[in-house]
Amino acid sequence: MGIDLRQLYSQRASAFWITCALLAVAADILLANFVAGFAYSWTRAILPTVALLTIDAQRRRRPGKGWPSWRPNGGWKLWAKASFIVAGWALLFWVLLFGVSSMVPWAPHFPQLDPQKLPALLLPICVLAPLLEEGVYRLLLCTALATRFRHRTVILISGTLFALLHFAYGNIALTNVLAGYLLSWAYLMSGSFGLTVLWHSTGNLVILLAQVLLFQWASS
Repeated sequence: MGIDLRQLYSQRASAFWITCALLAVAADILLANFVAGFAYSWTRAILPTVALLTIDAQRRRRPGKGWPSWRPNGGWKLWAKASFIVAGWALLFWVLLFGVSSMVPWAPHFPQLDPQKLPALLLPICVLAPLLEEGVYRLLLCTALATRFRHRTVILISGTLFALLHFAYGNIALTNVLAGYLLSWAYLMSGSFGLTVLWHSTGNLVILLAQVLLFQWASS
C-alpha cells in the first residue's frame, strides 16, 4: 500500500513544500518552548490550518489523485484489523515496560492521574492535541517529505521531529518517541489523515486511563 508522491511533484515544487513544512515544525517546537499552556495550544492551531488549506489547494490542482483523503487505502475494514494488531503489540510492550520499571529502581516510573482531573484533560489531550499534531507532523510534514524522499526516510524524519516536540514541552516518554514513527508509517501506508487522528486520540485516551488505574491501585 501507499502512494509514491515523488512522481507527482517537480523537484522545485517538492523543495518548496518541504521548506514550508520544516518551517512550520520549527515554529511548533519553538512555540512549545516559549509560549505557555493555553496560549500555546491555540496559537499552534494556525499551523495545521495552513496545512489543510495548502494540501487541499494541491489536491484541487491534481484532481483524481485522492491523497491524502479521509478513507484509508484498502478500506476501513483492513485498517480496523491493523488497529487491533497494533493495539495488541502496544499493550504487550506497555505491560513489559511496566514490569521492568517496577523491578528496576533506576528505570523511569509511570505517572499517575487523579480521576477527578481526567474530565478536564479529555478535550486538550484526546481531541485538540491529536488534531493539531497530526495536522503538522503527518498532514503537512509527511506529505511534503513524501514528494521527495522514500517512505523510510519520511518516517525517520517525521518521527524524530515529533519526539523532539515532546522533549521541548517536557512530555518525555518512550511511548511518545515510538508513536511518531508508528503514526507516520500509518499515514503513509493508509493515505488517511482521519486514521492517524483516530489512532493518536485513542492512544492518548488509553494512556490517561492507565494512569488513572495506577493512581487507584496505589491508593488502595
